[in-house]
Amino acid sequence: MKRIRRHLPGVRIRVRLDGGFAHPAVLEFLDAQPKLEYVVAMAKNTVLKCVAESGMRRARQLSRRSGKTEHIYGEVRYKAGKWPGLRRVIIKARSSALPTRTPKTILASSLPT
Repeated sequence: MKRIRRHLPGVRIRVRLDGGFAHPAVLEFLDAQPKLEYVVAMAKNTVLKCVAESGMRRARQLSRRSGKTEHIYGEVRYKAGKWPGLRRVIIKARSSALPTRTPKTILASSLPT
């Protein structure tokens, strides 16, 4: 981070990480960085799948009508067991018009509250 800041002062940095990096220590480090935005892909869990279900229903409806893959985005405040507090979680519900693809719920944690 210091090298980036030294060579590109004043820029806003965006970081995208896979779910394996959703560890509290990593999130705390990212939270402490000025002018930094981050997104961490998260594994599905029962609570977030339940929250995403209405978006999935809507994405399926749209996909049936359009014959195309459709995406619905939502947002919720959520606290995983090891997180010290609530975080903003963006939910992406995707339904594919292709018969070989199954609907997916993709979850991403982004920016502390």
